[in-house]
Amino acid sequence: MKTCHPAIQLHCPYTSKLLTEIDSVNAEHILPFALGAPQNFTVLADASENSRMANLIDTPCTNDPLIRMLAVAAGVESRSGRVVLKTSGTNAATGDEIRASISQDGLKFRYQSPVDFDHTTGLPTAVKGFNDEAAVTAEQIKIKYASKGIDLELGDTVLSSNPDLHFSFNGNLNLLQQELIKIAYLMTVFVFGDEAILSDNGDLFRTGIMAKDFVELAKVGIGGGSGVAESMAFMPKSQPNNHVLTCFTSGSNVISAVSLFGVFSACYITPARGIACEPLTGKVVTIRPSTKAITCISYLDWLKSHSF
Repeated sequence: MKTCHPAIQLHCPYTSKLLTEIDSVNAEHILPFALGAPQNFTVLADASENSRMANLIDTPCTNDPLIRMLAVAAGVESRSGRVVLKTSGTNAATGDEIRASISQDGLKFRYQSPVDFDHTTGLPTAVKGFNDEAAVTAEQIKIKYASKGIDLELGDTVLSSNPDLHFSFNGNLNLLQQELIKIAYLMTVFVFGDEAILSDNGDLFRTGIMAKDFVELAKVGIGGGSGVAESMAFMPKSQPNNHVLTCFTSGSNVISAVSLFGVFSACYITPARGIACEPLTGKVVTIRPSTKAITCISYLDWLKSHSF
């Protein structure tokens, strides 16, 4: 659709410099590619600033265990393949450290230290593992020691059914807020181009991206916050495992909302000073992370297709 094309943009959204005056310019993904964004859903930016933002916000956020779990559930495929969450826990009965790998292909466990050794002789005394992993590891160890002239006797296999494994997941919500603000800002650039960059909107967002929490964000002068979009009647809602980005003018304000995986959402309100357009001008972008499919319609068309 023609509404999927970005607005005219001649300036960098991070430095506000003319793109023609910047040594290296590249495509900045509006939504991080690792969250299931299409390859071509981008705006232009200073390459060095793009890299800095990736290192500062995008990479830490997309590697956050909570966000990674949602990406696994949504079936996101990154450049290296399907997203996998790797985490650690313990076997409650023995205290052994356990590694877990969670992906669309299933759940796999392994012992961090699968082999116990006799401190006196230095020889293996036990091999631990899940399913047939212990037997495979034991056979590999036997072959290894046989090559050194040591004949190891393999003992009986002992099975422990349904061990009590303890795992915990952390989530950095302040980092998530920075990601949501950055996405919201780049969406305003996609919709309004240079006007979003050179107006008060751009100044506030560039400062707001660095805010660590909602207290700092309020001091910047950006209204709204987490979960606000869900309570607004005239705001698109995302389905589970989908992303929705919305940006439109409303009176003297620009409303920019982001919903990730249908779980985390935020709506930001900035002044529309410097943005010249008809009321309710904007776009609604829906992305299905598992396929990277994108739909993009004008906000007015979205309004016409919904009854309230």
